[in-house]
Amino acid sequence: MKILYILHSKEAGGTLKTMIEQQSIDNDVSVFDLRENKDYKRLLEMIEKNDKVISW
Repeated sequence: MKILYILHSKEAGGTLKTMIEQQSIDNDVSVFDLRENKDYKRLLEMIEKNDKVISW
């Protein structure tokens, strides 16, 4: 499964890192950080290509 995490909060911390690491074992996980990247066209492309999108 392809999973995309969209980060927009500084509150992510260790919990999110642990979740991403665990899901990366059996899945293709990618991260898009809205705090650093404002390329919305690229974000839409990534959303379309992933099976699951998680906003944090």
